[in-house]
Amino acid sequence: GATSLGGSTPRSEIIGTRNYQIGRGDPAVRQQALYIARVMGWDQGQFDAWDALINAESGWRPTAQNPTSTAYGLGQFLDSTWKSYGAKTSDPALQLYYMAQYIRNRYQTPLRALQEHRRKNWY
Repeated sequence: GATSLGGSTPRSEIIGTRNYQIGRGDPAVRQQALYIARVMGWDQGQFDAWDALINAESGWRPTAQNPTSTAYGLGQFLDSTWKSYGAKTSDPALQLYYMAQYIRNRYQTPLRALQEHRRKNWY
């Protein structure tokens, strides 16, 4: 459905647009993400929002490196963000775990993080 938070853009108007595609990436990595989402208590709608956010940030590439900053990995963490969650790693399972923790700490849900990303092109 078209979930919306406090006048924010509904999920249905974000997912599937521009670079907010879902269903991409390595199936094994996606399975890890789905498992982590379930552990976090996120439903399918929240998983879809997280899926779209990961696609926008890194195209589901755990070794994605921004050429103009220290942003790296699935969630494009900056070096300063890595320090708060764990060592910078190319391990997709750890990246997903850290990204989920970051989203919960900063935005509570992937949908809120996705809405913020759409607003300013970072989260």
